[in-house]
Amino acid sequence: MRTGSAGGGSPLKGTAFRREGLAVRALPFLLVATVAEASLFLEPGPASTTDAVISVLLLAATAACFLLPWGSLPSWVDLIVPLLFSGYALALMLAAGGSTTGIGIIVLLPIVWTALYVEPWKSIVVVAAVVAVATMTTYLPVGVTDTIRVRKIAFFAFIGALVAYSIVELRQRMTRSNEQNEASKRAMASTISQLVLLAELADMLHSCAERNEAYEVIAHSAEKMFPVGGSVSILSSSRDVLETMAAWGNYASGQAPFSPHDCWALRRGHVYVSKPGALYCAHLDPSTGMAALCRPLLAQGELIGVLSIALAADVDAGANDAASADPQDGSIQQLALTVAEQIAMSMANFTLRDSLRNLSIRDPLTDLYNRRYMEETLKRELSSAVRSQDQLTVLQIDVDHFKDFNDTYGHEVGDAVLKSVGEVLLLLFRESDVPCRSGGEEFTVILPNCAWADGERRAQELQLCVAELDFPFKSKAARPTPPTLSIGIASSPEHGNTATALLRAADQALYAAKAAGRDRIVRALNPTRTLEEMGVPLMGDPPPALRDL
Repeated sequence: MRTGSAGGGSPLKGTAFRREGLAVRALPFLLVATVAEASLFLEPGPASTTDAVISVLLLAATAACFLLPWGSLPSWVDLIVPLLFSGYALALMLAAGGSTTGIGIIVLLPIVWTALYVEPWKSIVVVAAVVAVATMTTYLPVGVTDTIRVRKIAFFAFIGALVAYSIVELRQRMTRSNEQNEASKRAMASTISQLVLLAELADMLHSCAERNEAYEVIAHSAEKMFPVGGSVSILSSSRDVLETMAAWGNYASGQAPFSPHDCWALRRGHVYVSKPGALYCAHLDPSTGMAALCRPLLAQGELIGVLSIALAADVDAGANDAASADPQDGSIQQLALTVAEQIAMSMANFTLRDSLRNLSIRDPLTDLYNRRYMEETLKRELSSAVRSQDQLTVLQIDVDHFKDFNDTYGHEVGDAVLKSVGEVLLLLFRESDVPCRSGGEEFTVILPNCAWADGERRAQELQLCVAELDFPFKSKAARPTPPTLSIGIASSPEHGNTATALLRAADQALYAAKAAGRDRIVRALNPTRTLEEMGVPLMGDPPPALRDL
């Protein structure tokens, strides 16, 4: 629908009135004109029958103009109604026999009309037409009779009613305009508040060092934006279940893990509103009687989780598709979209950060920690053990005759051996233990809060598990037998309270196990003694790192 010329105008002018019921707006003007037309039949009657007929036709044409499809017509046709009305007023005055005050005052109606509904430049055109009509009628004869006096009184009464109606209409429009301005201010204030909260959420998420901190930040910030309640559920690494990691409001008690199949939003790939009387997401509780909005968390097309938001009881949930959950402006869905994008981006950053961190601290073949991480962890765990006066044990492990696997069966089988040993280390030891690949076919395991005897028992279990390994082998030749392990054990504080001393002791014990024939476990003795003093028969010269021990 048109809104006026490009030059603009008052919000009370232009074509805004077309949206508010033209027939009702035109009724007072047409009523006054009809009464004026009817007054011609009072004594002494019309002065000119022809002019009376013309005035009736012009009045009918004016009324018919209200049936035109204004929204599809150019803006200049707004002048049709006031100009026709002015012509009608002239014909009416001629039919009445002169420029009487009662009938002449009706020429003010087009001015009132244009002041209410059209732009200023159009008002100037109409005023000029009205002045021309008034000028022409001043040269016509005037006859003052009792009938004309009655007409004057009637016209003044109707004109007064029209002016009163126009004033009331203007006040109502000003009131509606003020209400709209207040609503706009409230909406703007709400938008600014949301932007501030979103900026705060983004800044806090950017500052989080780990996921658990991020979940606390999400719950704290989201509660301000969606006070009724909500939750953030994240897809597990197995990608078959979602776990609720952050919850607030009505969802503070948390939710049980659920399948992606239980959420309609995840099934369809876009927002879904669960509401009473419609299909409800299986992971939500329909007994609350409240509507809930679910929006998938997506980052670069990859599903990360789902954001669920409880809607207030006085909010119409709207349609289940992209239609607004808020029938007024869709602010709830828009805000949910922005928050979901921010959360998804943050979770994707954590995933990328974890991936990069794993690349820097883990061995890509065995998925065990690398030597650099092992050395840093050993220093940290030793410091903690010294403070708490706990024991700490280190296992140095070597795969016996590993070179023979590579020479006989190829590097593919050699890699399979290392990978299988790494898998055993990951499964066998505690979560607090730190299994590492320290280089080549050598492995190191840090056992915090573990005495030598316990470390020896775990080393024996490791040898048994490795002895039962089975490796994939494509050749028709004999399958490789499982490798054996030589293991050296050193404990703190017996063999030292520093990482360097403890690793040297464990390396010395490992070398002693290999020198004694391999496939055995040797406990480190006093690190100040030489290998000869320990009674270890040497097979060739020891490595330079051990000659001074």
